[in-house]
Amino acid sequence: MRSGSRANRLYAATFAAWIVLIVFVTADGTPVVEWFSKWRRWDAIWYETIWREGYSGRLFLLAFPPGYSAIVGTLSWLFRSPFHVVATTANLLCYLCSCAWLANHLAARFGVPRAAVFMFALSSPVSYFAFAPYSDVALFGALTALIVLGGSTNSRLRREQYWLAFALMVIVPWVRLTGYGLAAWILLRKSYALGTIVALGGWLIFNYWIAGDPIQFLRAQREFGMPEGSFLDGFSRAAANLVPASWPIKPDAQIAWLQFHVLPVLYFGALLASAAWFAMRAEYLLALTILSILVLSHNQAFWRSAVRYDLPLIPFLCIPILSGAQTVNAASRYSRYAVYTIIVLLQFSLQSVFARQFHEGGWSF
Repeated sequence: MRSGSRANRLYAATFAAWIVLIVFVTADGTPVVEWFSKWRRWDAIWYETIWREGYSGRLFLLAFPPGYSAIVGTLSWLFRSPFHVVATTANLLCYLCSCAWLANHLAARFGVPRAAVFMFALSSPVSYFAFAPYSDVALFGALTALIVLGGSTNSRLRREQYWLAFALMVIVPWVRLTGYGLAAWILLRKSYALGTIVALGGWLIFNYWIAGDPIQFLRAQREFGMPEGSFLDGFSRAAANLVPASWPIKPDAQIAWLQFHVLPVLYFGALLASAAWFAMRAEYLLALTILSILVLSHNQAFWRSAVRYDLPLIPFLCIPILSGAQTVNAASRYSRYAVYTIIVLLQFSLQSVFARQFHEGGWSF
């Protein structure tokens, strides 16, 4: 019990320090109200529009399921607070919870330090999106973490646990469409994953009711400049300029090169390798979860936001690096922690650059 309390205090302190870091790299002397409002960019207005006006007259908004807007909007109504303020607060709380839950779970399962998993998750180059009031990926990550924790138990679920898991499977795709990937759990005989099928049926009916077309949500993607195509198209586009034609790259092109080419391919490869690592150790549920989310988050012809979509999977990446570090010789142990430390520092450095660019109005995933 004391160990759990110490871990929670450590998580809270680390998370608070991370918030201070993001404020430090983005504030630049900006007044608090103005600083806060600058996070309200890009799709934030559309999520708030869905809550206030629904989809009527804006069928392209069916690219976004209504779950996030409904939850945040309801909370903003209850607390009599602006939508974007509640959204950012909810995002940060969800992100804290998802990182803490997965850190505890993965640390206990693979014998790695909890603090190391938590820090690795926070260091992701796209963690700053928890401040953006349209980051449904934070809520999606928290719900997915709960599902993973419940699904990883070897004991038979009690009736109330089963129906809670079923309900979560129904809810998650209404927050983020990537949740439909969890239907793959049916392959592992997790029958409550049928909740995603129920959710899909409801979503198709909802689209037909709103737009007269059950797959309007697919057609709506065109309104957001996403070229049509498949996974292979996206991979070829991302890999096309992985090796720049000239070196050094011009300063104004470096960020775009990282965002659209290097990081999407790098994180896709790392997550794919992690899934293989888990599968080789018979951790099929974790491997299948990573693969199913990867398939849906990379299913488009342009991987411009894929790194952000995969934010809930980041904690899994450090497990192959740290697992078994305590059982090997000193040289190997220090090498593993050196690799871990270098990656964390690089990720924090990238996060600072991208957070500042996002806050100043530039595209960052």
